[in-house]
Amino acid sequence: FSSGWFSEYFTIVWHAGEPTVLPPEYYRDAIEIIESLKPRNISLIHSFQTNAVRLSRDWVSLIKQFDIKIGVSIDGPAHLHDRFRKTRRGDGTHALTMKGIRLLKDNAINFSAISVLTVEALSHAEEIFSFFVDNGIEQIGFNVEEIVGANKRSTLENVDVAVAYWKFMSTFW
Repeated sequence: FSSGWFSEYFTIVWHAGEPTVLPPEYYRDAIEIIESLKPRNISLIHSFQTNAVRLSRDWVSLIKQFDIKIGVSIDGPAHLHDRFRKTRRGDGTHALTMKGIRLLKDNAINFSAISVLTVEALSHAEEIFSFFVDNGIEQIGFNVEEIVGANKRSTLENVDVAVAYWKFMSTFW
């Protein structure tokens, strides 16, 4: 906090991997420690990017206690989402992610969505749009699939990405 890199508002994003593999108590303790160390003139916002698979009543309690912002990673309908978002056993996570989304909605917790655009997703703009509308998901960010970390290949390697992305976004909006 004494670095000078902080402004009046500061967001801590709990992201990378799946932050909810640690229990809510871990974050409750961490947030309380951080809050005890911060200067009074700094407002902290905590944000989680999650697949929503492990969300529970205890998570709901934590989210509400600290007004945590939630982003859910969901790539649209099951056939698109489950292609790349799998459990360690190789099962798709769509149904579990939707269960987490229902828990958030049932507890009046606002959330946003991040959806990764693969070559297949880029050709399903209308279906993805309908999925988000039908499920009442109104805040959506799109990430174009990239080669980073464990992702050594991309489905977009042989595609004119700029053209495909423009077509997708034009159709989606």
